[in-house]
Amino acid sequence: MVLDNLVNYPKKIHNKLSEKFDHLYYGSLALIIFKGFDVVSTYLCVHKYGTDTERNSILRYCMDQLGITPGLIIHTIPSVIATVGIGHLANTYGRHKIDNDDIKRSELEIMVFSNRGSFIVYGVAAVVQIAAISNFIEYFR
Repeated sequence: MVLDNLVNYPKKIHNKLSEKFDHLYYGSLALIIFKGFDVVSTYLCVHKYGTDTERNSILRYCMDQLGITPGLIIHTIPSVIATVGIGHLANTYGRHKIDNDDIKRSELEIMVFSNRGSFIVYGVAAVVQIAAISNFIEYFR
């Protein structure tokens, strides 16, 4: 009984989140995973070459003032929260706009309007992944 609850609880959470946030849920997971790669690659590069190799001046300043790990954490968590929050607001606004317009729209327009926040999050995740790949290339050179 208790074991069944422990096994089924993560599935219930996954189902509720994916039902509520739709594509944004998967975009957010991709962003978090790619941001994790970016943090690891940045950490490795900065430890190997120093903070001068970091191109992001805000992150470099945080790492110089607070240390590498706290600087990365303080920079990463708010950026992920802000990106997912903006994506959620854009999705909500897009769905609200579709529901309140009297304009007849195609299925593609409806999909784009109602999921534009997800596109934003996927785009940011792609850019983050490019940065992580660049860091890994620099580290293993």
